[in-house]
Amino acid sequence: AAHDLPCQALLRLQLANPTNRCYLNSAFLACLWQAVVDERWGRIPAPWRQSILVNNVRPLAMLSFLLMGWRDVNVQHDLAEFLLLFLPRVTWLSTSASWEIRTEQDGLLHRQPSNHMPILMLNPAEGLQTSSLADAVQAWHSQAGVIVQALGLAPRDLVVQLPRFREADVGIVKHRIPLCLGPGLLRLPVFRGPNDASCYWITYTIRAALLHLGETTTSGHYRAALLDVRTQACWLTNDGVSAQPSVLSDSLIEENCYVLFCTRHQEADE
Repeated sequence: AAHDLPCQALLRLQLANPTNRCYLNSAFLACLWQAVVDERWGRIPAPWRQSILVNNVRPLAMLSFLLMGWRDVNVQHDLAEFLLLFLPRVTWLSTSASWEIRTEQDGLLHRQPSNHMPILMLNPAEGLQTSSLADAVQAWHSQAGVIVQALGLAPRDLVVQLPRFREADVGIVKHRIPLCLGPGLLRLPVFRGPNDASCYWITYTIRAALLHLGETTTSGHYRAALLDVRTQACWLTNDGVSAQPSVLSDSLIEENCYVLFCTRHQEADE
């Protein structure tokens, strides 16, 4: 395949983390991997491609322009919060998603204001309840039988924040429920039109899962799982070492997946 050489080059990278940049390394690798496996290697800036191929990548230097306005890069941050600033500046991805809540009462359609963000926040009211990704989507999509939440705009690239954390009386706590990502596909509802509460479903391929290890989003450690769904191959990254082969059912991935990078299939599923 045309992307085999770039894929191998990305898997060989050993991104240094002299301070607390694991969130940055993980996000950078996921953005690059999504482009490569989706045949968009040529859209990555040429100097970056050359650096990747010769295994000479220094993210902080390469991303200096894209990081303008971001507070202290050497302090651990919530990866999802960082992506809100970072993704709109990544020119080879198109991650602008919109979603909203609609209800039908007495024959009238009621629409809440749309959300327009580079990350879809999959946040069902009760948080993560089972190990099924489909269950989490359904709980987000339909509430109390009358409230419907769905995408209004389904971008080619979709980044999804999973309900790994929730608010409790003691503060923000982490859901430890393992979340099964196999076989690497994510189905999401899309409204049929601007004045319609009915939906059709589309399928996204999961390209990467970003993992959070620790108790809070601003502490602990971030890693990435890079996927090739066609071959069911999976690799786990870590700072300072090349990616290592793994499996999507690895407990480290299932128990700590926090953000998904996905690519839309061309055809809708009715």
